[in-house]
Amino acid sequence: MNKGIISHIKLKWYFYVLGIIASFIISTLFISISASPTKKEKVSIFLTCYNANNSFFDFIESIKPDYLEIVELNIKHKEDLYYGTVIKGYRKNADILIVPESKLDYIILKDCIVLNDDILKELTDKTYEYYSVDSTNYGLKIYSKEKNKGILDGLVKFNDDNSIEDYYLFINNNSIHMGKYNNSKYDGAIKLLKEILNYEA
Repeated sequence: MNKGIISHIKLKWYFYVLGIIASFIISTLFISISASPTKKEKVSIFLTCYNANNSFFDFIESIKPDYLEIVELNIKHKEDLYYGTVIKGYRKNADILIVPESKLDYIILKDCIVLNDDILKELTDKTYEYYSVDSTNYGLKIYSKEKNKGILDGLVKFNDDNSIEDYYLFINNNSIHMGKYNNSKYDGAIKLLKEILNYEA
């Protein structure tokens, strides 16, 4: 090898090491991104609650439609320091959002599917109150503070003893998993909602 090249390598060796490290990192990131589920392969749920037990995760896994790779769960406590930042990142991307009454200002109603009795009848035989603004139904009350009862009893605890409030479920109208409701061939969110809204302990 030319002595000039050897001398150059000895002087600039750290550039070559950094180049090798950078190449490794970029390759790893590329492989990781390539292996991640696509939007068509996952349904995302943003859930606000006090806590969810291990049985909840088992339940969600058991009802996951076959065509999905994953049901992505992002669970936050309403008093979480970064709650606002996180929900702002998820509210346009999560297929299903569950938030307490005190956090309704974070929901962008124009991004929510408008609900009616026909949609509700397809999803559940149970009775749910709507969250309505100007006579338009945007969400479902899925936990009632008056009744101290909600969906997924025994799996999810929505409130702690010091702060009890209503919780509402919203469906993202940009979701590609709502089948006929937004002209999609994917209906994973509908199937999940049927199981969630009809869950019996």
